[in-house]
Amino acid sequence: MEDEVNTHSWSAKLRDENTVFQAELLALKEAIHIISHLPIKILTDNKASIQASSNPKTHNATARQFFKTILEYPQIELQCIKTHAGYLGNETADQLAKEAEESDMSPLIIKLPQCHLKNVLRAMMMNAWQKNWDEGKTGRKVHDILPKVSLSPSNWGAAEVLFFTGHGPFQYYPKRFHLYHTSNCICGQESTPIQCATDCILTTSWHMIKLVHILIKNGTEA
Repeated sequence: MEDEVNTHSWSAKLRDENTVFQAELLALKEAIHIISHLPIKILTDNKASIQASSNPKTHNATARQFFKTILEYPQIELQCIKTHAGYLGNETADQLAKEAEESDMSPLIIKLPQCHLKNVLRAMMMNAWQKNWDEGKTGRKVHDILPKVSLSPSNWGAAEVLFFTGHGPFQYYPKRFHLYHTSNCICGQESTPIQCATDCILTTSWHMIKLVHILIKNGTEA
């Protein structure tokens, strides 16, 4: 812009997978190509793009190329401005971006960001993991408790999972693998989590009240 008159303009459309940061760098790069022969000031409301463009060690290929171009044209000045602060050129650039986004022009093909590729790979991994977990033949009791796979810790503690799946110190579980000759507890009953938590005389101080007893106490038929 010169004397608040738009003398040069450029706009393009990127793919949905590209980032705003990539769009800002691409716009700076094209601005240099248009006005590299003029002593001009480029205003941008994206501080990250200026920082990347002024860093010779940046890993972003577009930012490195822009950095080299700035060194070749010292008459060009970069300045960061506030977003939506009433700059006419900034508002015009936003309008151009909106028109390009809503247009039917073919998007430019530039390298996708690593964050997008990581998200795609993570989604593929999670889908494969979930499928294997749903269709597996083992761990079905754990599947009943934790049906959805997740990279985040579950609300179930290790002790709780062991209790509700029976994979704890209960004799009936190793009996399945012939590690014990009997599944009965010393008290004579089958050693299961419920038996240990409600009936076993060896764990009386930790007993819980059975649901059937609560219903009978409240006068409700079980």
